[in-house]
Amino acid sequence: RKFSTYGVVINEISIEDTRAKYNSGDVDILGKIRQGADAVYKIDITWGAMVFDFETGRQWDAQKHAYDGEKVDVWRAEGYENGNNEIIIANHSNADVYVDFNTSSLIEGVDLSVKEENVEDAADAENLLIEKVPTEGAAAPEKSVFLRLLGVPLINVESQIDEVKRLKDLGRYSKAGVITITVRPNTESDVITPRDLSK
Repeated sequence: RKFSTYGVVINEISIEDTRAKYNSGDVDILGKIRQGADAVYKIDITWGAMVFDFETGRQWDAQKHAYDGEKVDVWRAEGYENGNNEIIIANHSNADVYVDFNTSSLIEGVDLSVKEENVEDAADAENLLIEKVPTEGAAAPEKSVFLRLLGVPLINVESQIDEVKRLKDLGRYSKAGVITITVRPNTESDVITPRDLSK
């Protein structure tokens, strides 16, 4: 551990008095123990494939051989399985960080939301604290959040319909939205990963 001190030069203090003469004064010397060094930040973000399919239309009636079953408007479950919609944030820093998410949908009628758990009604991931590497040589703490798509796409403009048809014919996907991730230091704490004094 490194102990930093701040020295203060004390000038002679002379107080004239009829009773006595004083030639000393008290000044506090302040010190602070700092573990490690300065904060150094490194964040890894791992993205799932982020590929989603929206299913719409009538269900197939196997008896009538016709699409006249119940109407279906749903984001297919495969989009929320096997890590497809998962975002993993790992903190390799020696200081805590907070992470925030901002989403912007490019599909009318559809909202994007980053959740703390992989269920539709989970809490939004906001002001997410990811702690520092606890000790030298330890693994990086990490947290997972999950993207959810909510709502039914509204395609009512001829140009949009033509574009969707073109992409469908090509077997391609269109861009559905943007996620912006902001990482900021934890200004409420200046505690960093302690140094291993045995090294």
